[in-house]
Amino acid sequence: MEDFEAFIDTLFDAPVQMRTMFDNTLRVFSDGRVERLLETGDWREVPHTPNLNGKYNTIGVNGKMYKRNKLVAACFLNHPLENKLPVDHINGVFLDDRVENLRSSTHKDNSQNTDSKCYYWHKKNQKWFVNLKIDGKQNYFGSFINEKDAAARALEMKLLHFESFRARHEYNLAHGL
Repeated sequence: MEDFEAFIDTLFDAPVQMRTMFDNTLRVFSDGRVERLLETGDWREVPHTPNLNGKYNTIGVNGKMYKRNKLVAACFLNHPLENKLPVDHINGVFLDDRVENLRSSTHKDNSQNTDSKCYYWHKKNQKWFVNLKIDGKQNYFGSFINEKDAAARALEMKLLHFESFRARHEYNLAHGL
């Protein structure tokens, strides 16, 4: 967790903004922090820990669970809290809930912003095959003798066909990730 906080500190350069939600019982910050109002009148930061899947952080409010990234997006990106559409983490880090790393997305765009290799070893042919699912259809982009060439072709095709993956890739390159 300390490494994650240090990572956030190195990327964060914008002034922190704050909004309140749920009748002023929750404070949401543009750097992804969330604080809860206690009965004593004090504010306590809600721990930023992953859920059981090791991904998103969820926060309970009035008997309902909300993903932290949805709370931040609702406050700073005008993404309606009850909207069923996902909030995408541009750099692919599920616990990086800074507003500049979030964007409203569609299910299709969100699924394309993935670390999936999009290539595999074909045992019968003894080659690496590159396949990407585009608009619900599997597309074949060649076979390769070595994995490095297959990985390069898969990356090339993901950058060409998946806008959200391209944005993530460019973000990570710009930030040295």
